[in-house]
Amino acid sequence: MKKLSLAVVAALALSACATEVPTAVKPITAPSGWRAGGDAPLADSLPGSVSEGWWTAFDDPEMDVVVAEALEGNFDLRAAGARVQQAQAVLRSQASNLMPQVNASGGGSYRTYLDDRASGRSFDAGIGINYTVDLWGGLAAAERAAAADLAATEQDRAATALDLSLAVAQLHLQHRALLDRLAIATDSLETAERLVGLVRSRYDAGAVSRLDLSLTETNFYNERASVESLRQSLAELENSLSLLLGKPPAEIYFAHYRGSIGVLDVATPPTVLSMPASVLARRPDIQSAELRLASAEADIEAARAALLPSLTIGVDGRMVAETIAGAFDPTRLALAIPVALAQAVFDGGRRQANIDIAVAQREQLLQNYGQAVLGALVDVEDALVAIRALERREASERLALDSAEQSFRLSEVQYGAGRTDSLTLLTAQQTLLRARTSVIDTRSLRLQAIAALYAALGYTPPEVAV
Repeated sequence: MKKLSLAVVAALALSACATEVPTAVKPITAPSGWRAGGDAPLADSLPGSVSEGWWTAFDDPEMDVVVAEALEGNFDLRAAGARVQQAQAVLRSQASNLMPQVNASGGGSYRTYLDDRASGRSFDAGIGINYTVDLWGGLAAAERAAAADLAATEQDRAATALDLSLAVAQLHLQHRALLDRLAIATDSLETAERLVGLVRSRYDAGAVSRLDLSLTETNFYNERASVESLRQSLAELENSLSLLLGKPPAEIYFAHYRGSIGVLDVATPPTVLSMPASVLARRPDIQSAELRLASAEADIEAARAALLPSLTIGVDGRMVAETIAGAFDPTRLALAIPVALAQAVFDGGRRQANIDIAVAQREQLLQNYGQAVLGALVDVEDALVAIRALERREASERLALDSAEQSFRLSEVQYGAGRTDSLTLLTAQQTLLRARTSVIDTRSLRLQAIAALYAALGYTPPEVAV
């Protein structure tokens, strides 16, 4: 496989965000293809139009609705938006340090004497302008660090939205599968009830033993218990969806799912892959890690500048006016231009320690960045492994389902004709139930794996208002 250093990957990724990432990153192996990709084609984008979100590739209108509701109402995403606003304020604060600081003051007094001298009033007003000259670029570096932090926070918010959309889409697919399983279990319960009636008729006629009747009744009660268990799971899953939507469970009503398409009818999006470097450039968590590195570099520059002398230039003007016995004294104007050059002589090593802290933080972020890159590759590989395995598993289970349906039909006919026993009939029914359930579960897992692949490739949701 072709090897690319992480620094090269970073350079490709940074072409979109125009931030400088340190190149002292330990190289890793970035494959030109995917281990679990097989002969799948390589491309840089999803097929078709998914401009409204990657989940639209499933062609499931109800999924579109529930994901949109989550992106609008989820509290974690709203909190991430608030963090973006905080970072914006920090950037404005840092930018203000590069501007002159203007202060105005004013006051007045009334003066009276115990002797015959006339009383009088005095007024004064002043304005001061101070400007710290950024001789060594420390203030500009602090502003760049704040700008990189803001951009990283925005990417963190995008990562939160991506994770949220994936969680909602996967729960939605699980919800569809549970509804399908509930329908299957309800149908199986009706079949079990019909079998009880059939066996009871034969028992009353003396054709079968009490054991046969007990077995079919036990099967019926087990089927009824399974239906209740599925209803409980369905309600709990809907509660989980409510949490992601940011609404109380009592305000969520999922009746519109009833009678809608089943999980077997959901479209299967193609698993088109992207080159690894494209994955790194697109994923918001990778972009955030890159931007944090850029911020750390700027922090080091600012900490080093703090070791050097600082120069402050000011303009201090003051105007004073007096009235004595009603007579106005001409205004006096004083103007001063102070210039201060300061250099700390001894601080107990505090500023050098600040540099060491910034360097250590950069080293930590370097390692976090490498871990994020490897994590991105693993996420894609895991999704691909699951998709390929579940695709083969679903094909086998569909064949098993065809056989189970045929076996149950034959055993029911043979039991009615008295050519087989009730145990064979019940076994065939349970085999059919398991086969139908397995196909539903595997189909749901396969679709969830495809959703995980799209999220791992970094197809972020559209922007949501903060």
